[in-house]
Amino acid sequence: MLTPIYENSTTLTALLSDPDVICDDAAPTYGRTVSGYGAKIPTRYRVRHLGRVRRVYVMQYGNAGSAYIVVGGVTQFIDLY
Repeated sequence: MLTPIYENSTTLTALLSDPDVICDDAAPTYGRTVSGYGAKIPTRYRVRHLGRVRRVYVMQYGNAGSAYIVVGGVTQFIDLY
């Protein structure tokens, strides 16, 4: 289950071995640019959160990216490890 990293934190955490984390064979191709950078790049991961399966996206503008899901129009960053 995705849980806040800290109490009252909007950042969530999940283990990649967690049964709530689903790994597709390939990432969707929509949302990708030639450069590989962007605000909503889909990954091959999906997570179960609040009764729904949600796609994990990455916000990538440099050498490091930030993984997140969208819940009710609100971006919630996650730490997948």
